[in-house]
Amino acid sequence: MLLSLTFPPKYRHRTTTALPPLLLKLCFSPSTAHQCHSLSAEELTFPTDPDATARLLSNCLSSDRHSDVLSILRRTPPCRAAVFYWNNLIKRSVSLQDQRNALHLFDEMRSLKWIPDEYTYPYVLKACGDLSVLVTGASVHGLALISGFTNSNVFVDNATIAMYGRCGANDKARQLFDEMLKRGVFDTISWNSIISIYVQSGDFRRALRMFEEMVSRGDIMLRADAVSLVNVLPACASAKFWRSGMEMHGYAIRRGLLEDVFVGNAIVDMYAKCGLMDGAKNVFDRMEMKDVVSWNALVTGYSQFGKFDDALGLFERMREKGIELNVVTWSAVIAGYAQRGLGSV
Repeated sequence: MLLSLTFPPKYRHRTTTALPPLLLKLCFSPSTAHQCHSLSAEELTFPTDPDATARLLSNCLSSDRHSDVLSILRRTPPCRAAVFYWNNLIKRSVSLQDQRNALHLFDEMRSLKWIPDEYTYPYVLKACGDLSVLVTGASVHGLALISGFTNSNVFVDNATIAMYGRCGANDKARQLFDEMLKRGVFDTISWNSIISIYVQSGDFRRALRMFEEMVSRGDIMLRADAVSLVNVLPACASAKFWRSGMEMHGYAIRRGLLEDVFVGNAIVDMYAKCGLMDGAKNVFDRMEMKDVVSWNALVTGYSQFGKFDDALGLFERMREKGIELNVVTWSAVIAGYAQRGLGSV
């Protein structure tokens, strides 16, 4: 097993007898499924009928009895239709931030001769990325490649790019991205992922070039969306590329994306960090929806560029409107009061 060295299987299995037919009928009835709760995990095994097994698994899953689902799967002969239940267990572990258990489940699944499908790999790759375990992630990528999902399934490929990015393997992420372009297996998420990787690693110029290439392709099926702008605008802000930021602002207006509060916040923040406070305030005033991030971006911008009266005035407006104040707000305001020589807020 490719994952065994990193995540050794920890489970031991016992063979048991099948459930009595009368008991199985009880479990299959939706109105009486709750009665199955009295059964121990050791009593739950698979019947000979695959359909009956599926109904039993479904009842346990709908009752949130995930340990029983796993117990049944350990005794069920591998079949493609039931991979769904393994995927559900792995997905649940990832959503609960228990990534190591997700990888244990994947390892056990394969040790029992189950074959992962195109829905399994994205969850497992996310777990690898969250844990920053590059060797394990590369092994999972290898399995996906052998199984025929790499460069043919955009969801698996996007998850692989994101995994390499979280593990700091930007070159591998870019290599896979380039292969996807050659094969025509990509979407907006693919581009957003590689752009995000460059922004997070501080390679702002490359992030901007990728965004410009994405927009210039003219593919009606490939359009920069709100996520694209939220990803790339921080690059403009950090590198003070205000001209590029203004072009993205124009793009957002043309595409009707400025109504998205996250896009609006990113544009306000970009103008503020570039020192263009009039532009920041103009966008802020035009935003129909605002949150504390919107207000903080403007307050912080005023404070950083010495416009303390404006910062404090905006702060007072926040308090009047009952806007939630957080550490970012207070940091900007305290700086303003310190510059004015005032002792308290």
